[in-house]
Amino acid sequence: MPAADIKLPATSTFHQKKALQNYICIIFIIMYMSKDLQNKKDIARQLFVKGDFTQIEIAEKVGVSKTTINKWIKGENWNKEKVSLAATRQEQLNKIYKQLAAINEAIEKRPEGERYATPAEADTIGKLSKSIEKFEKETSLSDTITVITEILEWLRPQDLKKSQEYSKVFDLYIKSKLV
Repeated sequence: MPAADIKLPATSTFHQKKALQNYICIIFIIMYMSKDLQNKKDIARQLFVKGDFTQIEIAEKVGVSKTTINKWIKGENWNKEKVSLAATRQEQLNKIYKQLAAINEAIEKRPEGERYATPAEADTIGKLSKSIEKFEKETSLSDTITVITEILEWLRPQDLKKSQEYSKVFDLYIKSKLV
């Protein structure tokens, strides 16, 4: 509710009304700023966890200080999250390869002439193969950010102005994917 819509008792003085309206305006500003700060924090977290940016680059991209980024990283264990995210994807892919290898080994141990997959094994092999294909073809935001970073690092010594221009466009693209 806007501060102007607040109804005060008729006995309230002009100064009391004005003070209350100012107080309410300050509350709304604080609420808006905290929401804006939370959005910046969320974007910074995504860039840190899924990207390969320095704290200074992240601070510049989201519009906060490097000190703020550092506090967020330490206070909320973003480093741990970044490591677990990277490890999780590779670990899952490794587990799928091991499962596929185990099925193939079991088939190879069978007597000559019986080294064929059962219908259940064939179904499992097909599902595991599709999972591997999906993992290997899937482009995550992290992969996209890595490629963008490599392009900008290559372009920077060639043409600084272009790299700054493209960086802004890439930032908009990345932000659109975070929503």
